[in-house]
Amino acid sequence: MNETSQLNMRTLAALDLNLIKVLHVMAIERHVTRAAKVLGMSQPALSHALRRLRDAFDDQLFVKTSAGMVPTPRAEALAPAISAALTAIAGTLTGPTVFLPAAIRRTFAVRTTDLVEALLVPPLLSSFAATAPQVNLLVRAASPELPRSELESGACDLAIAGYFGDLPDGFFQQQLFQDAFVCAVRIDHPRLGKKRRLTLDDYCGADHILIAPGGELHGQVDEALRRKRKKRRVIAGLSNFLVSGWVTADVDCIVTAPERLLRRLATHLPLKILPPPLTLPPINVVQVWHARHHEDAEHRWLREQVRGALARVRD
Repeated sequence: MNETSQLNMRTLAALDLNLIKVLHVMAIERHVTRAAKVLGMSQPALSHALRRLRDAFDDQLFVKTSAGMVPTPRAEALAPAISAALTAIAGTLTGPTVFLPAAIRRTFAVRTTDLVEALLVPPLLSSFAATAPQVNLLVRAASPELPRSELESGACDLAIAGYFGDLPDGFFQQQLFQDAFVCAVRIDHPRLGKKRRLTLDDYCGADHILIAPGGELHGQVDEALRRKRKKRRVIAGLSNFLVSGWVTADVDCIVTAPERLLRRLATHLPLKILPPPLTLPPINVVQVWHARHHEDAEHRWLREQVRGALARVRD
């Protein structure tokens, strides 16, 4: 803080800011009784406030005449600046009365998976173009853990995935869609390509690839198999969702992944979709945000756009 700022802060600290409202209303009403009524004060209390103002500014500020209380040149000079300052403060505290998406000038940052990115970004950008053309979007890869510090600091507005689990205090979430696990093999897989269903022995006897952005070769499927005293052989862990289709189409293996992903990939690649031979939990894809943004109008608008964009995406 520079010397001028320090001086200004000392001046403000020495002055009861409630007195500024008194000066403002007196400049408008020019009458002690009327000003006291506007301020909700007694007439003696307002007279006391006037004495304090005169001491603070070393000026009479308002003098009594036959026409009422007339401002001195010092009061006339102060009044416009004080009026503007109080108006600005009121506007800052109450915020805009009308929210207009077209007026937003902001870049929103989202952490998510490549699957959600592929589903979300096209309809979301179309929504931005139609309603908020000055909004920009920055998408970064989601890590296996909730990006807690980024959400708390505001570096990230939303985190979207299906694996965050229980949230710490101070965070909110909204479910965007629910998905299920299915399996995929390449159509000409020598053992599984002609099957209509996989048995548990088929499943455990095959090689598997795992979508493992966190670097672990163990996931929910392995936990479900363990409960059945079974295991599978995972030959590779992949860094993202979309590449799993291309790998599966070229390798004799099974991938177990979200149905929404594999059915879309199967429209472009020689893949066969099969139900898994064991019960697996649903995938709940949610958007997560921090409490600091919970009531922010622009952020609420973003969350609604994300929810609406994914609702428009067909399986």
